Amino acid sequence: MAASPAPNVPWTPPTLAFQATADTTAAGLPADLADRVQRLTLADIVDYGLRNNAATRVAWA
Repeated sequence: MAASPAPNVPWTPPTLAFQATADTTAAGLPADLADRVQRLTLADIVDYGLRNNAATRVAWA
């Protein structure tokens, strides 16, 4: 990637930088959380992330 040509010219990322990949491996909500989905706490959400996403486990380690 190239830098901006001058300090007063904003950097524009290449077009490919904006293409997101779809996550087709979404995990379902466990029954214990689905029953109280409207009352989830931050701890519940973090626990769900830790159980289902390796990047979350690494970030919170």
